Amino acid sequence: MERVTNLLRPNPNRMLNKDLQNVFLFSPSALCWRAVFLIVWISYIQRMEISNLTGVDIDVVLDGFEEAFREYAVGFDRKELEAMFVRRGYDPEVSFGAFDDGKLVAFTLTGRGIYGGRLTAYDCATGTHPAYRGRHLARNLFDQAVVRLRELGFEQYVLEVLKDNDPAIELYRNAGFCKTADFDCFRMPVSGLRAVDKTPDLEFEVRGILSDEVYASEEFCDFLPSWQNSLESLMRGSGGLDFWGAYVGRKMVGCCVYDPMTGDVARLAVTPRLRRHGIATELLRAALSRTVSPTAKVLNIDATNKTLPLFLTAVGFGAGLSQFEMTKKL
Repeated sequence: MERVTNLLRPNPNRMLNKDLQNVFLFSPSALCWRAVFLIVWISYIQRMEISNLTGVDIDVVLDGFEEAFREYAVGFDRKELEAMFVRRGYDPEVSFGAFDDGKLVAFTLTGRGIYGGRLTAYDCATGTHPAYRGRHLARNLFDQAVVRLRELGFEQYVLEVLKDNDPAIELYRNAGFCKTADFDCFRMPVSGLRAVDKTPDLEFEVRGILSDEVYASEEFCDFLPSWQNSLESLMRGSGGLDFWGAYVGRKMVGCCVYDPMTGDVARLAVTPRLRRHGIATELLRAALSRTVSPTAKVLNIDATNKTLPLFLTAVGFGAGLSQFEMTKKL
């Protein structure tokens, strides 16, 4: 009881401290500084605008992208970036940006499509200008996007993250994402392609094909392709891709889809009963014969698949980075 009474009894030192605080908080000079801060803050808020990217010119988006990732040693080709956004289904209606005096300083670029039979949003790219980091802009933009996606009836949000990026993985987990796939990636110099042992006496022809002929290759795939390698993605980006087919007689038995600008092998598949006949090697050889990129890469091979990695290693590819697919139900 005595302790409680002492706690309730006025403390002269506390009262003095409080009086000093009042003098500080409400003195003319303090009020002046607070007014200045308030004016600056209101000006900042009025200047900063968050909205979706409908009607925003693609050059403004590309400017923002380059600023956000300018500290990376790798340069960006604008045509390649535009092609990547097209292939990944970039949709301005469900993409959001933060603008400071009309300049895009943070963004979340979202793709739209059907994935696994569900209306899906895909994180094409998320970035923040270095000078604007630490202000929770990316999370604010993500929250805005999720609200809009739910309004439009989207069922899930999918993204990919490097396996060794623990801070990002934890951030996505806290935002409601969970791991749904484990992907491996491979790359090699284009000049490094080598032949492998093959069963002789099989006659086949490799030739260029129309983009819609790639649908026949779905049955050759051992695993569900990731978002960027799905049929829908290939059709969106067909203008910048080369399509090759291997035929025995009039029947397609293998397929390769290749981006000559970036070196991305988006699809390489051979019917299981005719593997180890050199079909995949010849498909790759044909594709790489028209390449501009000095490096070939195969992204997002399901880590549970053992067949394709063994072939890629045999013809000269080396293991690259690995990443997780993470999904949030909406």
